[in-house]
Amino acid sequence: MLMHSILIILVIILTTYFTRIWPFMVFNAKNPPNDFVRYLGRALSCSVIGMLVVYCFKDIQILKPPYGINEIIAFLSVILLHRIFKAFVLSITLPTILYMVLVQSHALEKAFFNS
Repeated sequence: MLMHSILIILVIILTTYFTRIWPFMVFNAKNPPNDFVRYLGRALSCSVIGMLVVYCFKDIQILKPPYGINEIIAFLSVILLHRIFKAFVLSITLPTILYMVLVQSHALEKAFFNS
């Protein structure tokens, strides 16, 4: 059983390593990416962000307290912090912490929706 677990972990490590290094092996100084691949790199980056936003908001229950207000506050804080500081790490980390505090403490439910 231990050997089986070690082999699984080894396969996961190798698979992750090779999927991360493969683009650098294929596209290097001698063989730069063509225009279509560069276009995909630019276009898909924005598409992935949009898809993540949709995925994050897909399970919000707007008919039950707190009516998605936690998510709206976190989303607006991302926009506000990024507009002010233009720092990705700050724009992601602080709203995530804010959202987790709001959700875990049930602060909005206790303050406004206590029934």
